[in-house]
Amino acid sequence: MSPDNEQQPRQPELPVALPVAWSSDPVNPQVNRLFDSSTETNRTSFSTPSPAAGPRRQVGRRQLHRLQASLSDRDREVINLIAVHRYLTTRQVEAFCFHDHASPVSGARSARRVLRRLQEQGLLKPLERRVGGIRAGSASYVWQLGSVGHRLLRAGSNAKRTHEPSPRFLAHCLAVADTHISLLATERSGDVRSVFVECEPECWRPFTGPSGERRVLQPDLFLITKQDSYLDRWFIEVDLGTESINTLLRKCAQYEDYRRTGVEQSSAGAFPLVVWQLPTQERISRLADAIARSTTPLPELFRFVLPDGLAPLVIRGAA
Repeated sequence: MSPDNEQQPRQPELPVALPVAWSSDPVNPQVNRLFDSSTETNRTSFSTPSPAAGPRRQVGRRQLHRLQASLSDRDREVINLIAVHRYLTTRQVEAFCFHDHASPVSGARSARRVLRRLQEQGLLKPLERRVGGIRAGSASYVWQLGSVGHRLLRAGSNAKRTHEPSPRFLAHCLAVADTHISLLATERSGDVRSVFVECEPECWRPFTGPSGERRVLQPDLFLITKQDSYLDRWFIEVDLGTESINTLLRKCAQYEDYRRTGVEQSSAGAFPLVVWQLPTQERISRLADAIARSTTPLPELFRFVLPDGLAPLVIRGAA
């Protein structure tokens, strides 16, 4: 919207906490639904290949069914989280799935053992690019679904071709995963009673724009937190400083367009806060000033934090 246009009257429907009875479920349904409900554990022993090794053989349909039945719940969780986030480092897999071990060392050891076995089975595949360089060892690997993993999640259909992502896209995927981990940590520490995180594309919101056009709001994450008897709802945007402030401002205007539809308010009673996680204080100031000068987004709709400020904001709540 041009600054010369007449300013529309603002009818703020600010986010508020809503009292609700809600039981905490530690498993993200988005992650859980990718597999069927089988709970058989993995009793098969496998040799450990080198990180560069691939699957030993082609896996037929019958072998695929046997492989799926042999997977433990934790195997499934690892595969599904990598599918949801597209790419995860070894350390991120540890933080997501192996945080409950007696010590960080035992958790890291178990994570590496599981990742190598899943790689041997063709379920996972490391990128050629590493995070932290070769000297970081196995902790530097970035994992994606392997050919068998794609077939398993696509009900046995042809495997999706894997490729090396651009450095920019990979950095954003890993940053969103780090944000997801930091949000789950608020529940594990007891600072937040329960946390629900929804990733792309399940967190996207299709809506009809002001001119009747079909549009899709695409936050990086959608978050629901529970403190006492109240729910707080949040849209999370993870910025790495690679986009212009004008691009971020257009995204803010899209949130305002979606808010004005009333869709979110009719289903939840209030519109979520939109939290921009930005890399520097200078960038926070620039975006906040741009929103304040604009006639389109509602400034009260947004919060701005550095990467280490998101968890404290969530703990304090949206009120």
